[in-house]
Amino acid sequence: KLMQLVTPPEEPQYTGDEKSRAEVNKKLGVNLPEDYFELLKIYGAGQFCGWVNVFSPFIGADEPGWYLNLYDNIKDERRNYTYSQKSYASIKAMFKNAPTVKYYEEKQFAESGAAGEGYPFDFYPKEGGLIPWGNCEEAAVLYWKMNEGKWTIVVYGEDEYYYEYDMTMTEFLYDLLSKQITNPLFEDIFSGGELSSPSFVRLKDQEGIA
Repeated sequence: KLMQLVTPPEEPQYTGDEKSRAEVNKKLGVNLPEDYFELLKIYGAGQFCGWVNVFSPFIGADEPGWYLNLYDNIKDERRNYTYSQKSYASIKAMFKNAPTVKYYEEKQFAESGAAGEGYPFDFYPKEGGLIPWGNCEEAAVLYWKMNEGKWTIVVYGEDEYYYEYDMTMTEFLYDLLSKQITNPLFEDIFSGGELSSPSFVRLKDQEGIA
């Protein structure tokens, strides 16, 4: 369905092959979802609708687009998530007896449409921990989470609210780009009408990429 919505490039980049995909799983110690490798095989490295990046383990650290390297983003987001966990716990403890703060927090949470708040999940390499697979530039990070034997999606925006989706990565991308996922987070991200004509731009064709 995603291919019908968004035309793949004729010559995708950084797609990997069967051997290199097996090496990724071995290096991580986790068998990543098959649809992830299929998406990289068909689209390669690039960006959907000018916002949505999918990380690739096949981009070298010294190559253009290195910032989309899967391994580097796992390290970076682990550090960011751990810091957010500690900061959130400290702030909650500081204002736990402040009813006014609690009222506005509950009101803001209700308006967010989020599944929950805070940072209750473990992070890779802990078993079942979050693994980042993409982002919406700096506005949101997209994660996998192993849930009862299958991969599901968790999304964090710029605050402590998170959104959960019981679907695969490619199902999520299709629903997001076809406007079937609606919440304040994505409404803000795509407020410029980027979803009116879903597109994919290869990494090498993006402005500023050699």
